[in-house]
Amino acid sequence: MSARPGEDGIASIDLNAAPWVDRGQARLKELSAHGKRLRLVEFLPGFSDPDWCAKGHVVYVLEGVIESEYADHVTTRPAGEAYVLPPGVKHRSRNP
Repeated sequence: MSARPGEDGIASIDLNAAPWVDRGQARLKELSAHGKRLRLVEFLPGFSDPDWCAKGHVVYVLEGVIESEYADHVTTRPAGEAYVLPPGVKHRSRNP
């Protein structure tokens, strides 16, 4: 969802009120403004991304765990952990 900045230039939305957008085994809510995008993503149980991604991301695991696969290893990150993936690092994620 794109947000129009207010008089102060700050764009905001109420993510609690924003609708979920279904993407197969995942769903998301999104705020887009000023060339930036914030996504709240829920990977449903059994989700496994078949495609590799090389975009950069900032990730915070709200609950459960997320597995991230890289070219030469796999990591498991629990709820409460945050991490930054720089652009160019090939990865794909799954909810075991």
